[in-house]
Amino acid sequence: MSPTKAVATTDPNAIAQFDVSGRTVEFVIPELGDQLSFDTIGVSLTLRYLGKRYANVDDSEKRFLVLMFEDANGKPYQINAGWKLASAFEDILPNSIVRMTYVKDVETGAVSPMKDYRIEVY
Repeated sequence: MSPTKAVATTDPNAIAQFDVSGRTVEFVIPELGDQLSFDTIGVSLTLRYLGKRYANVDDSEKRFLVLMFEDANGKPYQINAGWKLASAFEDILPNSIVRMTYVKDVETGAVSPMKDYRIEVY
């Protein structure tokens, strides 16, 4: 006799078989957000910081840090964090409201300059 397999369903009523009243929802990881890009010096964005995750580059062991946010309507965003953003968000707690302002470019001798940000937490 072969084992029975569970079949995934798209039936929206399937959850009704569980009593979830009185339970809170915990997001393990939100869906990927739109990529944030600061292209103009002086631009600011105010968002809710959701947390961070690490993404692998291709199949290698190299990883990069991704910071996750949402706007006031719950729309998700993300940005790949270079040194400045990684260090700024090291001690910022998830669910904090933050304003990020692109303040200037810093020449480092690399192909492209490092973006410098001012981060404010509310």
